[in-house]
Amino acid sequence: MWRITCVVLYFGLLAVEGSLSELDDLKDRPPIRIGAFNIQIFGETKFNKPGVVQELIKILSRYDIVLVQEIRDSSETYIYRLVDEANNSTRTNEPFSLVVSERLGRTSSKEQYAFLYREKFVNKVDVYQYADPFDIFQRPPYAVKFHSDVLEMHEFGIIGLHTSPEDAFKEINALDVVYAAVEKEFNTPNILIAGDLNADCSYLSQSKMTTLSIRKDTSYTWLIKDAEDTTVSGTDCAYDRFIVKGNSFLDHIIPNSVRTFYYDVEHQLPADLASDVSDHYPIEMEIRGKLENNCANVQQTYFLTWLVVTGIFLSKILRFKFIQTWAGGSGQGNNMGNRVLMTNIPSFTVTVEDERIIPSQNLNYIRHIYQKTEEKIPTWSAQVYKIDTRMNYVKATKTNVDVTKAIEEIFQFYEAFDREILSLESIASVWKLLEGFGSFREPYIYCLDTRPVSAVDLTVSCSLVEPLICKIDVSRYLA
Repeated sequence: MWRITCVVLYFGLLAVEGSLSELDDLKDRPPIRIGAFNIQIFGETKFNKPGVVQELIKILSRYDIVLVQEIRDSSETYIYRLVDEANNSTRTNEPFSLVVSERLGRTSSKEQYAFLYREKFVNKVDVYQYADPFDIFQRPPYAVKFHSDVLEMHEFGIIGLHTSPEDAFKEINALDVVYAAVEKEFNTPNILIAGDLNADCSYLSQSKMTTLSIRKDTSYTWLIKDAEDTTVSGTDCAYDRFIVKGNSFLDHIIPNSVRTFYYDVEHQLPADLASDVSDHYPIEMEIRGKLENNCANVQQTYFLTWLVVTGIFLSKILRFKFIQTWAGGSGQGNNMGNRVLMTNIPSFTVTVEDERIIPSQNLNYIRHIYQKTEEKIPTWSAQVYKIDTRMNYVKATKTNVDVTKAIEEIFQFYEAFDREILSLESIASVWKLLEGFGSFREPYIYCLDTRPVSAVDLTVSCSLVEPLICKIDVSRYLA
């Protein structure tokens, strides 16, 4: 276990590389992007239209999971060919896998749903074809359950639906029953309804909208709002929708990530090519990646004036308070934090405490810090601090370190003492904090030829009395 004390600010993500690759498993995971796209009569004709496949590949490459609708292909081959083309063209180290429904529909013009997903991020656990016992749906909903080790939400389901325009009200009105069936089948409350619901304009008026069971039930959230336009043509209709129930799925959506992707604008397409691709725009959202520490949840703050004023005012108070807290407070455990040098130079410090208690039989490893630092890692200096006549704690320090080299220096210290002092988790936590903390970098000043080097001081402190605990401090003094 480890705990982080963030002085003044909290911070973001990191990328681990090179000799520190052991920290890879401890970094925060990026979000994944989910899309839903009605490709409009996708089959042989569309596949062979000039320029269309290239544009579809560019659009699909945005997504880690995407629901494709309106696949009309009696040969049932062209969606596989499209995925093959995409996998050979973009993100080749993160290829799509594919799961496709049966051909669905009451008439001869049948359609399929397809879920494209990247197994690097998610795995398919189960599929569920809604049985539609009362024959409500032209193309009954098709759902897939996913599992992920790189998301905070480890399992979730997506219900895909393309409603019949003439029966949009009736089909959407039955979605609460479908939702309950999928929730029971998949045994998770994390369910997303997605697809072209034809939920606007002449197919579903605003007055009818208000009478929908899934609209009157306020536990449902319609993420694509009524004012959105998800159509490529001259109409202005929010046909395509995302709907969730409760907070279990909603809480994992990245704020402001739900949107319509206007590919014609983004890719600067002529109108005829844009309409050849589809008469719908894809809709999309991002789902939060797995977080390895709680500080990553807190929004970063970059106001320089606030930083300087707060730093000057709080540097003495907070530095003393957090070090004393780390030591267990006055009168508890050791007195490691009771002597703090106060200066008139304002500073910012981040502290990561490794709550892994070192066994008492390994006390010699801590003693080696002051006994063998000069031998093991001569660029650091060490000093023992006493309370009364008893050695209480030891500090190893390296000053004036380029902040971009700080983690490398801490890792070398970790290696020099046979990995018995500190832990990979605590080092990874420091790295995350520094990567997200803009005030550990010198600001760029316009017209200067080079950006100045940002220097920090590194300190590893360990108790010499039980409990045997170590921590890492990174400090920067402000001019």
